[in-house]
Amino acid sequence: MGAIGWLWVLWGVFGCCGCYGVSVGAVCALWEPWVLWVLWATRSTSHVPPPRHPPRPMSPCPSMVASPEVLAAARLPLEQRDFCAHHLVKLLRCKRDAFPEPWRCRDLQHHWEACQHRDYVMRMKEFERERRLLQRQKRRQLREEAAAEHA
Repeated sequence: MGAIGWLWVLWGVFGCCGCYGVSVGAVCALWEPWVLWVLWATRSTSHVPPPRHPPRPMSPCPSMVASPEVLAAARLPLEQRDFCAHHLVKLLRCKRDAFPEPWRCRDLQHHWEACQHRDYVMRMKEFERERRLLQRQKRRQLREEAAAEHA
């Protein structure tokens, strides 16, 4: 019996809103907490479709989208010429074109900040990976030295 069938069985036994068999309406029975729990507990997961898109892997090796000529033409300082510079060029151009109304460039600001955050997270992951690999290499060397001394 599906969830709807159990709902009607329980509704017939306990009634609607605690009124024990007096039919007030099927709608109010749907909002009872125990009915919601029964619906959740007897749910079927076989009808859940698979995700439409596979998860996007983070690229291990980012590449520069904007060319050095574009960055020089935009007069970006050297410290801002990173993997997100193409977003910054678009943002600065938008801010220049929409000068008295900076809120028109919010979406470009968001894209640039999100790119900066992804770049930061990737660099931190790479740093942690390198640190763990160096620690592992040191442990192996110490283990090999200890084994050579005891042999």
